[in-house]
Amino acid sequence: MPYTRKKDTSVSTEEKLKEIVKFCAEFGYKILNLIEHIVENLSETLDELPIINILWKSIEGLKSEDKKTRFVHFIQILGGVLALIGIAVPPVCIVAECVSLVVYFLKIAFHRTDLKESLKPVLTNNDAFVHELAGLAERLDTTENFINQIDVQEHVGETTLQYLISRVDIHIAVDQLGNLKSRIYSLMTGGQDNLQMCLHLLTLFVRISTLRHSLLFRFMACLRLKEYSPGIVTALEKCIEKERLSNQSFLQFFSLPSLKTAAVLTVFDPLHENVVELVAYMKELRLPLHDLKEELHDRNFLIKPLRKPSMVLGRPLLSVRSIRAMEESSDVCNVRARFRFIAVDGEFNLFYIRSPDLKEYMYMKANSYCKYDVMSTPNESAMWRVIRVKETDNEEETHSCFIFCNKKWPDKIIFIENTSKEKAKGRKDATMIGHECLFTLTTLEDRPVRIPILRPGDLTVEPEDCPEEKTRLIPTGDCQISIPKPSSGIFTEMPETYFENRTKRPYSRKKDTSFSTEEKLKEIGKFFAEFGYKILNHEEDTSVSTEEKLKEIGKFCAEFGYKILNLIEHIVENLSETLHELSIINILWKSIEGLRSEDKKTRFVHFIQILGGVLALNGIAVPPVGIVAECVFLVVYFLKIAFHRTDLKESLKPVLTNDDAFVHELAGLAERLDTTEFFINQIDVQEHVDEATLQGLISYVDILIAVDQLGNLKSRIYSLMTGGQDNLQMCLHLLTLFVRISTLRHSLLFRFMACLRLKEYSLGTVTALEKCIETERLNNQSFLQFFSLPSLKTAAVLTVFDPLHENVVELVAYMKELRLPLHDLKEELHDRNFLIKPLRKPSMVLGRPFLSFRSIRAMKESTDVCNAQVRFRFIAVDGEFNLFYIRSPDLKEYMYMKANSYCKYDEMYRPNESAMWRVIRVKETDNEEGTHSCFIFCNKKWPDKIIFIENTSKEKAKGREDATIIGHECLFTLTPLEDRLVRIPILRPGDLTVEPEDCPEEKTRLIPTGDCQISIPKPSSGIFTEMPETYFENRTKAIVT
Repeated sequence: MPYTRKKDTSVSTEEKLKEIVKFCAEFGYKILNLIEHIVENLSETLDELPIINILWKSIEGLKSEDKKTRFVHFIQILGGVLALIGIAVPPVCIVAECVSLVVYFLKIAFHRTDLKESLKPVLTNNDAFVHELAGLAERLDTTENFINQIDVQEHVGETTLQYLISRVDIHIAVDQLGNLKSRIYSLMTGGQDNLQMCLHLLTLFVRISTLRHSLLFRFMACLRLKEYSPGIVTALEKCIEKERLSNQSFLQFFSLPSLKTAAVLTVFDPLHENVVELVAYMKELRLPLHDLKEELHDRNFLIKPLRKPSMVLGRPLLSVRSIRAMEESSDVCNVRARFRFIAVDGEFNLFYIRSPDLKEYMYMKANSYCKYDVMSTPNESAMWRVIRVKETDNEEETHSCFIFCNKKWPDKIIFIENTSKEKAKGRKDATMIGHECLFTLTTLEDRPVRIPILRPGDLTVEPEDCPEEKTRLIPTGDCQISIPKPSSGIFTEMPETYFENRTKRPYSRKKDTSFSTEEKLKEIGKFFAEFGYKILNHEEDTSVSTEEKLKEIGKFCAEFGYKILNLIEHIVENLSETLHELSIINILWKSIEGLRSEDKKTRFVHFIQILGGVLALNGIAVPPVGIVAECVFLVVYFLKIAFHRTDLKESLKPVLTNDDAFVHELAGLAERLDTTEFFINQIDVQEHVDEATLQGLISYVDILIAVDQLGNLKSRIYSLMTGGQDNLQMCLHLLTLFVRISTLRHSLLFRFMACLRLKEYSLGTVTALEKCIETERLNNQSFLQFFSLPSLKTAAVLTVFDPLHENVVELVAYMKELRLPLHDLKEELHDRNFLIKPLRKPSMVLGRPFLSFRSIRAMKESTDVCNAQVRFRFIAVDGEFNLFYIRSPDLKEYMYMKANSYCKYDEMYRPNESAMWRVIRVKETDNEEGTHSCFIFCNKKWPDKIIFIENTSKEKAKGREDATIIGHECLFTLTPLEDRLVRIPILRPGDLTVEPEDCPEEKTRLIPTGDCQISIPKPSSGIFTEMPETYFENRTKAIVT
């Protein structure tokens, strides 16, 4: 196999170096002087320098005319070099000269690769993706050429090297790799049958990863050999190491697939030439493959369905030669229930499954049923690929599970048919693998086979340091579990806990020294009790001193590997009376339990709160010295933890959409965000950073990251609200995506700003970025302002928006941080009688005529406005937001909607959802400062059916079939019996740059000022006063003011 690198002691290192000279000369590189200098300085230690051996062994492969062979050696060279930690670091002596040799070989390997051909997808009709990869090929080629032109210059000035840093995109190909990962996952789990395309995209992934890392290595080597910007070199080295670990994790399903990922292994043959590059890359990533021959060959087993352990597969005599499930209790020693596994020569995990006497073979027919028969020369239909599969994601099992697929029809994975005959049959689609496809193998001693799980190896240990039989791909004997398991992630999931001591008023952070917080809460509690509202009893945190909070912050950071004890002690020592109440410390302390939570939404809510609280403090990133600067360090640590506790790929994965291109684009963005964060972190942790490194940081952090996707999302959201589409739930989902991406973007920009400012570099950039974030947050506030007061164009989404629902908890938290209030109409409408008038027909009122067959219809106001038949009483539904029962004044008759969309009234003992009405305050015009308020009404059971007056002689109230078509005919006014139109003042957004603690209570974010008619407490079930992460477990009413 092309990737086997056994040491060859018959050839001396000097001879190997001479062959390397000749090889490089063939491609125009004159390196004789370099080689002679290396030979002169060889020591006993360096005589076996692994890098020389790797290069020498790759010569014939790189000379090959076969492109796959050449690329396999490209993978080996790069993998071998990257496995030697610090190979790019030494700037002098023989090791540095060996790095120069590596660079020459990487140049040759790169130039021997036809980029456009290698990155050209096949088996796909997606022209856009084909063209995108063609563009990437050009970009890779241009980048390589530019690095090469700088590299060959003997004397290079600082300006040139700085220009090199600014021009090399360290994120090159990151978006495409994320895109490929997304496509690969969708092919494995999305019910598609073209698994060969999945393998092809995996090969593309390998090629692009190799090309990307080879360019980054050459860039690092160029800088280091020219002794320039060691900080950038160190950061890039860590980035490559992290990406290789990520790729190892991504491809780990080849070592032990789950039910979700097993489908691709049905068509994966590691000995086939089509996957030779993929297999070589897996080898470089120390990913072992399960070779089951040692465990299964020439042994007899009972094959038991996992979900029916009392059954075994067998060959009943009266079954017309069908393989069927048999009762184990019948006779487990019966040869009809035993099978012998015989490995097929020259194949990987392919077996004949025979009777113990070796005469009868199990095979599959074209109709997918499994049969048995005597065969003299068994064909492919009698060859079975056996795949070891995890039963669960967190499996440390007492038995091993397997799936079986046929070589001739690899997509037909066998299962037991759920019929009286219980025949073994192949599934029609390999991507639909359930537990019914899992089997265990039991020896005659009734001991289930258990094969140890193969763990990935250490990427920093070169395989030549261990015997050949212990290398990655071909496990033998007991060495299958000799490789220690690496950590699968940076952080450990913490057990979920909830807040035990937390204020329920996160927006009211005012400090008033005249009254203690406890006294205020008691007074507020008494006030609310007068209105029948119960407040959750959460004591203020004044019992916890700032010193104690800081100590808890230190312990929390230590849980995630950040040792900040000295920093905490220094802050404590320098606390002043003013800084004792520093709000940022309080924000961080309150977020600890939320960031520990197992619930991803809870974690992200606190992510939003930390960032929002920090960005609200003007100039928080500016002070370069003193205790405030040290508090910025604390913020950075918390933002790191929040970022790392966010599953980017999962968080940015759209649901409810068939737009695959958009899904893959966001997967690419997830990769780019992850790479950017990691690079910022690597510079941030360096204590001494030179100017060139900081300038490189400025060059590499794309301040426009995610801007395109945010604009894309805004456009999609607007089109869903106004384009006549009925899937408004998707609109809410995209709004949540918008919130997540905005938060991730601003967190990275803040960390970038903080890094520059704390290192006292480029203050102009810091100031500009701070203004950019401020402008973007104002734009986002304006974009989301329709939640405070929608227009006819934007009201549709509010028909399905319930701020108390867990699906929108992140959106609601973000709106809170943007000081966007929500209209709670309970105070104005609850338990009051109104005339409901169509805006366009002010002389009419909705009513309940006696002769209307219980239909809600328009009636002439002049008939009798005091008539109870035209009056309606609004009763707020407990525990809901702006949801009301609309009843007759005597409370007996309820207005409700039928399935045919018509509004009716009837007496109800227990009104259901069809009698619950969401009332939404809507602007009549875009520039409304009117004398009355307009409302639309939609039904909870059918929220897309907004009521209007049917334009017929009977003028019945009916629900529109499409909520996205809302006209003035859907607008109504509410008039009390004293004939005064209800007018509810418009809630304006708050100031994003004023921290609530700095202003009086009445001027904080969610409480309107002046003559606001809704200043009386509103029972808003946690939307404003209960933290979003805790309302799931306690739906008790909480209060706004």
